[in-house]
This record gives sequence, C-alpha cells and structure tokens, in this order.
Amino acid sequence: MVALLGLVLIKQSAAARDAVTRLTQYRQPVERPVSVNQADARPALALLREQVGRTVAQFTWLGERTLESSERINEVEHVAHEALAGINAQNERLIEMGREIAAASAALSSAVAAGDEQLRANASETREGLSAAVAAVAAVDTRLARALDGGNSHSLERRIVAEISALALLNATADVPHLPPFDSWAMSPLTVRLMRSFACKLGPESTIVELGSGVSTVWIAYALSQRTSPPRYVAIDHSELFAAKTQMHLEDTGVSAAADVVLAPLRAVEIDGKPFDWYATDWIAGVSNIALLVVDGPPAGKDPGARYPALPLLVDRLADNATIIVDDIDRPGESDMLAKWLTVPGVTMAGPVGRSAILNYARPGKATE
Repeated sequence: MVALLGLVLIKQSAAARDAVTRLTQYRQPVERPVSVNQADARPALALLREQVGRTVAQFTWLGERTLESSERINEVEHVAHEALAGINAQNERLIEMGREIAAASAALSSAVAAGDEQLRANASETREGLSAAVAAVAAVDTRLARALDGGNSHSLERRIVAEISALALLNATADVPHLPPFDSWAMSPLTVRLMRSFACKLGPESTIVELGSGVSTVWIAYALSQRTSPPRYVAIDHSELFAAKTQMHLEDTGVSAAADVVLAPLRAVEIDGKPFDWYATDWIAGVSNIALLVVDGPPAGKDPGARYPALPLLVDRLADNATIIVDDIDRPGESDMLAKWLTVPGVTMAGPVGRSAILNYARPGKATE
C-alpha cells in the first residue's frame, strides 16, 4: 500500500512539474515587449487547472482509501484480539478440565480400590456368617435328635411327661380357683414344685429370696400360707408392671401376707471390674439368713450374663447351708454363669431338674447340718 501511494505521488509530482515548466515558459522575459495572445495562454492554464484538480482528487481518493484501510486494519486487529482471547480462555478451560479429569480419575481409582476392599471384607464376613449358621443348624439338629430320642433321660417325651406330672401334683394340693396358670413367661411346673418342696421345709428363721416375681411367687406363697410358721418370702422385680401383676394375683388368691413383692428397678452395678444392669440393691440390707435363693431374673436383654451378680452380691446374706435354684440353664448366659459360680468356695452342683439347676451352698468353716 505504501509503495502504491509513493508511485501515485511520483506521477502526480511529475505532472505538476510539467505544468509548472510550461507556465514558466510563458513568463520568460523578452527583450522587447510582445503582445500576449490570450488565446494562446488559455490552453496552458486549462491544462494546469486540470492537472491540479486531478492531483487534488487523487490525493483525496488516496486519503479516503487510506482511512478505510486503517479502519479495516483496526477491525481485523480487534477481531484477532477477540479470537486470541477466546483461544486463551479455551486453552485455560482445557487445562482446568485436564486437572478435573485427573482428580476424578484419582478419586475413581480410590473408590474402586475401596470397593474391592469392602467386597473382600463382605465376602469374608459372609463366609464367617455362613459358617456360624451351619454350626448353629448342626447344633439345633443335635439338640432335636437328643430331644426326640425316647431312650434319653432328657428327651422331649420324658420332659413333657415330667412337666405334666408336676402340674398335676401342684393342682392336687391347691383348692383355690384363682391360682394363675403357667403362661409362656412363667417358671415351669417342674421347677415350681421343686421350689415348693424346699420352701415348705424351712422355718420362720429362714428367708426365701426369689429374683423375678410371677406365677411361681403366687403358687409358693399359697403353699406357705398353709403352714403355721412359714419362712419369710421376698420376691424382687425390676418391672413395675410385673410387680403390680404379681401383687394382684396374691390378693386375688388371698395370700398377699405370705409374700413381700419388692420393686427394684435395674441399676448399674460393678462386679470384678465389669458393669452389669442388675436390681437396685437397697433391699439387700433388709434380708438375711437366705436358705433358698431362686434366680429367675433379671431378664437377659442385651447381656446374656445379666444374672451373674446374684451370688457375689448375696453370698454374705446366705444361710450357712443354703439351696440355690437357677432357671433357664439351657441358655448360654446361664450356663456360663453356673461355671463361674461353681468356682466360689462352698458352691457345689446338686443336679439339673428340667430347665433348672440346683446348687448347694455350705459356708466354708461352718458345720453342715
């Protein structure tokens, strides 16, 4: 563009010089006056005007084109700047996307690794659970086989016969229609008859403590009410509802004077550094010379060994010679508890009766009657 402009300027300058030369030729001094013919000067002036006009027009056109070119160049530069800015923005976005993809890839890898680890752990737990389930089913099969074995002294057939026989004997000695039936939570008739046989041998100097009141409490209280000098009978219950129900049955039967129902909500106690939820212990100071201790509470709940504190907390309150009846010995918690209690000096196993166990206690250093 600059070269073109220079070429145009050179041509215009040459034309202008040519016009000026022609004009000066008419201004040469003459040695003598001559008459100028106006007709001869007009063509030169016209030519000069024409050349000047062309030059002005060309410069005007050239200026306009130059301005247009400059504006166009500015527009192109502006578009180029915008395009470059867009390219830079896209490049930055691509870089950021690369970082995000790298982070997502790392997170995905971690998640996959964690998932694999969890799957392996779940598979291991599932295998352990299946093994435990198989072992439990095998144990149930063994117990069923033993229960259904008529030749076994602990068979289901013999157990049913024993319970029916015990219930018949209990009813044969009861002429009160309000004695409660043996429902699903009640101690078995076989164990209640065993309790009655021990309780009725005790004199007024002895105390019976039953942990967990209910149907058995009413039946034993009725038996004791038939004696002229019965022992003291205390039944402990953690539930206000069950304690009230037991008291109602005692009143309906007319033997409320033969038993004391004590409400003792569960409280935290510590035995050998281990916490237990057991009965509130305020009542313990009011009992002594316990010749018969019946352990049928508190409920196991979340702790299968919930009944363990009974012997450690009451051993000092036992008579020098006492009997302990433990119900539900077919459960793991009570079975483990018995194994620990049998390590206490003076405690020996007399034998199982139905779902209960009979323990004898002889205080060390005291003569056994």
